Amino acid sequence: MPPHQFSVLARLRESSFTPGGLAQIERVSKPSMSRTVGCLAEAGLVEVADDPSDGRQKIVTLTESGRAVIERTIRERDNWMLLRVQRLDPDQRALLRQATDLIGALSAE
Repeated sequence: MPPHQFSVLARLRESSFTPGGLAQIERVSKPSMSRTVGCLAEAGLVEVADDPSDGRQKIVTLTESGRAVIERTIRERDNWMLLRVQRLDPDQRALLRQATDLIGALSAE
């Protein structure tokens, strides 16, 4: 799955959004997001429905299949990383821990 599609699925894990809202969050154009949502809907990973409070809007919601893709992808990525981290020697692991702390501090600013 392309990273931009996975990113949209991950956003929908927490809440439903309009395509325009997703476009704003993902910092892409509305037409680009409409194509992404269309692909995800065609694959059965999201559902697009009329907004009950505004018939001009659509609401994009994650399906159970979409949720399963997210969980599987996260599990596969975690396992991939775990295997590589286990190959590091203790000094490399300590350095990785320090780098992780530094990145965490930077992203908290």
